[in-house]
Amino acid sequence: MKTKRLLQLISLLSLFHIQNVRAAESDPKLPVLTGKVIFAEGSFFGYMPPQAGDTVKLDLGALDSITNRIVFEGKNSQGAMARYIPLLVPLHVSRIQRDNGGKLTLARLISGAKESDGTERIIIDIQRAGTSGSAWIIQEDDGVVVSVARLECTFSR
Repeated sequence: MKTKRLLQLISLLSLFHIQNVRAAESDPKLPVLTGKVIFAEGSFFGYMPPQAGDTVKLDLGALDSITNRIVFEGKNSQGAMARYIPLLVPLHVSRIQRDNGGKLTLARLISGAKESDGTERIIIDIQRAGTSGSAWIIQEDDGVVVSVARLECTFSR
């Protein structure tokens, strides 16, 4: 009987945690990130990975709309030939840190398992200071970094 109640409590806490993450994904207070690739190395699953100079725009307040890829724009990447990083599953917010005024200062977005579990995943680490900052997009395979891109960013909202 006690085991059943404990399992119900764990299920409730898990559901509460999932709802909090979901709420953060559609948080209109999160900024729009516009990033320019400064450095990229690796294949990002063998597709057309970003190159230095490419740009990307991510509305962090509408992560649910980013479902299967992050698309970059550049002089040699338009239309069907656009450079992109495929996402295994939609992005979700793993961690958010805000300043005293409530503005985003640090964030971690993940496509894949929250903790490295031997599968591939994409991690986006974002650091913000006012209207500028940086982001790292990292591809892991079995806990090993295999591709990485660094972006200089500006933030609105």
